[in-house]
Amino acid sequence: MVVSAPGMPQLQVPLIDPAAPAAPSQLKNVTVWEWSGVAADEGDEAAAWFSKYVERPVRLVRHLHASGLPQTVRPVDQEFAPGHSVKFADGFPLLITMEENLGSLNSQLSSNGSGTLPMNRFRPNLVLAGVEGGAWTDDTWGSVAIGGAQLSYVKPCDRCKVTTINQETGEEGTEPLTTLGQIRGGKILGWAAQRKSWTHSVFFGWNAAVAQQGTISVGDSVAVIAERA
Repeated sequence: MVVSAPGMPQLQVPLIDPAAPAAPSQLKNVTVWEWSGVAADEGDEAAAWFSKYVERPVRLVRHLHASGLPQTVRPVDQEFAPGHSVKFADGFPLLITMEENLGSLNSQLSSNGSGTLPMNRFRPNLVLAGVEGGAWTDDTWGSVAIGGAQLSYVKPCDRCKVTTINQETGEEGTEPLTTLGQIRGGKILGWAAQRKSWTHSVFFGWNAAVAQQGTISVGDSVAVIAERA
């Protein structure tokens, strides 16, 4: 794996068979939210490179999902996706958004006198476009087929303050959370009845889990195979 960044030399990190065991000296304790486990450290060169770039001490670690160590299994929220697990992702295997939804949000932002936002502000894994039904139609989807894969829409993604930070400048604002609160709040959407903590949450995108593995490519069609119950 080759890593590059502005003003930095390229870093080469050897790709290792995920089934290969890690040496005991490589094992590092790691924490993601409430979960704690172990991972394999990728060495001092990688640590120095990333520490210099982000200006704080960090280590690059590799997930040991095939190692057989019980401390490497990190289940997702079993209320929404029982039986599924993730590596070091925020909460679920996938986050899916739609260009039409961003267009709707940006129209509202413009109406409120704010600047529009790029899709990368929301950090999705998959971005869909040209789907029948227009903006926010994905709120009704239960599962979809894309390419050779089938994906289950398991949970609407409630958004945090990270979406208010401009990735290029580091500046923090109030948008899109203020506008999302007007059009995509938990009370407005009726989702607060499902989970009380969503009463004051705002939503953009859907967390998804893989129901059937397959290859997904740019330009694949999207077929809705089940609506939400």
